[in-house]
Amino acid sequence: MTDPADGGGDGVAMNDNEPVGITDEDVERAVSRLGDAPFTARFVRTDCQAETPAWLTEAGEPIRDHVSGLRESFKGEVAGYGVRDLEGTTFAKTVGDTRLIAAAGRIFEPYVPTASDLLHVYGPDRDGTKDWRRYYRYAWRQEGPHGTIYSTEDDIIRRGRLMSITDSYSGQSSYMIAGAGMFYVPAWGDANVTVHPYVQWQTESSFTGQQTPATSKALLGIYVESWSRTSGAGYVADRDQPITVYSQSSSGYAVDVAAGGAATQDDGLTTTFVATPSRKYHIFVYTYGETTASSEHEKNNFRYVNIDIDATVPYVLVQEELL
Repeated sequence: MTDPADGGGDGVAMNDNEPVGITDEDVERAVSRLGDAPFTARFVRTDCQAETPAWLTEAGEPIRDHVSGLRESFKGEVAGYGVRDLEGTTFAKTVGDTRLIAAAGRIFEPYVPTASDLLHVYGPDRDGTKDWRRYYRYAWRQEGPHGTIYSTEDDIIRRGRLMSITDSYSGQSSYMIAGAGMFYVPAWGDANVTVHPYVQWQTESSFTGQQTPATSKALLGIYVESWSRTSGAGYVADRDQPITVYSQSSSGYAVDVAAGGAATQDDGLTTTFVATPSRKYHIFVYTYGETTASSEHEKNNFRYVNIDIDATVPYVLVQEELL
């Protein structure tokens, strides 16, 4: 049997001597397309925002800074319990009219496996090689009106780290999304391609105030898009697979709510698509968080909600099954 990588056989050759590969133009094309990707239709609406209030504590501290201090203190308390390996544990605490929710333990540093001959394993590009066959090649981030992405492009591409936070006062909604992108081009012919990311994640959220309803939510997702390998046209959104890993409202208690964990195919974080060598594919693995607080007539200091997401994507496994 002739190896397609050597240019023979029935397969489509894909080697270092080919003029068609993943170029900087492909990277720019993939990143520019994400702003109009179908998953953006799921983003919480942010076009009707109430004004951010000058909400102060009795001591004169802005409520955002006050809650941030409470959260940092609570994280220190949780870390002291020594339950790093107790997966799925969630702690909750009420301080005044602020309810805090956090995961036990801390995310460990990502481990990048070596890609095998039969499978495509992508991971953080720690040495900045820009090898699109093995590593994350681009990062994409978008912030809502009150969202903040802490991870830089280097954090995402070279460490696989996705860190972000968003918050809302009464009458506001906001979101944040951040993810790592990689490229795939079939080398042996048409194939069923299955994507299996491994995402370690944890969230911390809080609800302050007692009057109006509020919600916080965290999702993980996989987005796949392709275009013609020769012309660079003919865009197709091949797959858009999100899963909700955390959802909490101010009206309910944190019962059976995991604030952290490791998401795999067993949790629904996987997708399959049909690929052909005539097209290039980019795969985007992301975290998304949103907050919403209902409005109160002429007042918006009755409710404050926030959520942060701290996640790593140590590796993404892409498996081919020839058709």
